Amino acid sequence: MSSVKDEIHAALRKLGLSAQIFRELPDCEGESAYRKALRHFVPVGEPRWWWEHFISSVSVDFPAGNGWEHITEFVPDASEHVWFIVEDDSLAFYPVYDATPTALRAVIAECYGFEYYIVQRELQWLLCETHHNRMVGVGRVIEERLREYVV
Repeated sequence: MSSVKDEIHAALRKLGLSAQIFRELPDCEGESAYRKALRHFVPVGEPRWWWEHFISSVSVDFPAGNGWEHITEFVPDASEHVWFIVEDDSLAFYPVYDATPTALRAVIAECYGFEYYIVQRELQWLLCETHHNRMVGVGRVIEERLREYVV
């Protein structure tokens, strides 16, 4: 069975995405970004599912499981580099990638389902997809866009 990281690396090879567009952060940098985002959006602890612990958020259900197709509609700038934090509870911390929302949407399309968090690097917003086929947003701009979205 392949890991989430294996799936992502296979997708990157298939898509031919360069490290300038999509790259895994080295462990020290990745762990720092992971902990910074975790502490900002989750008040206490280190839960597997961050979205269960957000103080305030807005969510939209995508029963067909295609919420990821709408990522670029929800984020303010699809070409801005963000942190792409993928759930893998077998590791000491979730792997973190530096990518654009456009690129990470293409990678997600090539992978099996997994939970992930898209985090603006200045921590102004977060967008995630849960195993319940729900897109969840934190931060004014993301929350507004999710509120306005009609499935």
